[in-house]
Amino acid sequence: MNASILTASHYGVVRFGDLQCEAVVLNGGERGYVRRQLMKLLGFAERQRGDRFAGFLREIAPNSLSLLNKQEATILLPSGQKAQFFPSGIIADVASAVVNAAIDGTLHKARRGIVPNCMKIMRALATTGEVALIDEATGYQHHRAPDALQELISGLRRQTCASWERRCHPDYYRALYRLFGWKYQGHDQNPPHVVGQITQRWVYGPVLPADLIDEATGYQHHRAPDALQELISKLLRQSCASWERRFHPDYYRAIYRLFGWKYQGHDQNPPHVVGQITLRWVYGQVLPEDLLGEIRNRKGISQKHHQWLSEQGLARLESQIHAVTAIARSSISYPDFKRRCEAAFAGAALQLGLLFDELEEVA
Repeated sequence: MNASILTASHYGVVRFGDLQCEAVVLNGGERGYVRRQLMKLLGFAERQRGDRFAGFLREIAPNSLSLLNKQEATILLPSGQKAQFFPSGIIADVASAVVNAAIDGTLHKARRGIVPNCMKIMRALATTGEVALIDEATGYQHHRAPDALQELISGLRRQTCASWERRCHPDYYRALYRLFGWKYQGHDQNPPHVVGQITQRWVYGPVLPADLIDEATGYQHHRAPDALQELISKLLRQSCASWERRFHPDYYRAIYRLFGWKYQGHDQNPPHVVGQITLRWVYGQVLPEDLLGEIRNRKGISQKHHQWLSEQGLARLESQIHAVTAIARSSISYPDFKRRCEAAFAGAALQLGLLFDELEEVA
C-alpha cells in the first residue's frame, strides 16, 4: 500500500439509484470512491475496522482484493479532510459476486441485507458505466484532457476487427438459460433476445463507459439524426396488419396465476393489470420508448401494438413473450414475478443505440 498522501482534484457524489457515495478523481486522473462511504453501502459501519472489510472482499471477490491492495491509499479531499481511497473497477465485481452468491444460495445470512444495494449498484453501472458516473458526479468531464477519451479507446479497443474467438463460455449460457427453465443446446441457433439484453446490460455495460460505447459504435456522431427512422423502417410496418394471435393462452394462464385468477379465454378483455404487465415487460423490453410512441400515434383504438410490427419486430416480440411466460410460471406471486423481471431485464428501457447495433449484427 502506498503510504504517501495523494490529492483529490475533483469531488462529488455518485448516485446508484437512491444510494449515494462520495466519489473522487485524483490529480493523476485515477477515479474512485471514499472507502468509508462504500463500506457503508456494503453493510459495514464506519467504526468497523478495515481488516473486516478486507476479509469480506477476500471471501466474496478475491481478485478485487488484490487490485485494492495495489491502489488503496490515503487521500486529501478538497475540504482538507483525509480519507481512504477505493479505486474504481472493483465495485461492479463485488456487487455481482454478492448477487450471484445470493442466487446460488451460498451467501452468508449476515450478508443478505446488502443484496438490494448491490442490485442498485449493478443497475446504475449497467445503465451509465462507472467512469461516466464518477466524471459526471465530480465534474471531471469538463476538466479532463481533450484526448482522454481517445487514450481510453486506444487502451480498450482494437484498430481493426479481430477474427472471432469464443469469449462467452457455454457455462455462461447454461447459467442464463437455467434462469428461464430452458436447456442450452449450443449455438446452432441464435440465443433468445433476452440473453442478448442481459449480456449487453450486465456484461458490457459495467465494464465499458457510455462514452466509450458511443465512440466505439459511432452512434452519437453518425446515426443520431436518422437512427429512429431507420429503426422504424426495420421494426414497424407501413400499414396495420390483420389481427393474428401473438400471445398464446399459456402466457395469460401464467400471468393470471400470479393473482390467483383462472384464465377462461378472451371472451372478455383481460384485467387492466395484465395489459400493464404486457406493456412493461414484453413490449417495453424489446422496443425503445420512441418506437412505442410511434405505434401509439399510428394505431387505431381497436388495433393492437403487434399489428404494426414487421417480421423482425414480431420475432423479437415472440422471444420476449416466451421469456416472460417462463418467469411467470416459475414465480410464486406477483411481487416475486416483478423482482425476477427486474433482475432479468434490469428494469430499464432499451437503449436506442444498443438496439440499432444489435439489429445490424443480425442483418
